[in-house]
Amino acid sequence: MLHEASAGTALTTLSSFKKYVASGKFEVDAELKALIATLGLDSALDEPMRRDLTHWFNEFRRNIETPPNGALYPSELSPTGPPMLSLRDVDKQVPIIGTRV
Repeated sequence: MLHEASAGTALTTLSSFKKYVASGKFEVDAELKALIATLGLDSALDEPMRRDLTHWFNEFRRNIETPPNGALYPSELSPTGPPMLSLRDVDKQVPIIGTRV
């Protein structure tokens, strides 16, 4: 969705998304770095999250290069499956570390 404006075309099908990636306008490593920077994952405590994100993006890259059987849409390239559609769909719990102000 973020890239469609600069793509000049809809990226709703797997074939159009793969063409966009092949054009060099979508780089998995750049997307990973941008996400890490945006989330401010720069401390030692953030290493597990950076590692998990790196793994996810590496699997995503693999799925772009060799899509899963029957995949028709870019959303089907997610290594962790489709996005949550309900608050009843819960992910595993993660620790939250905060500071007192």
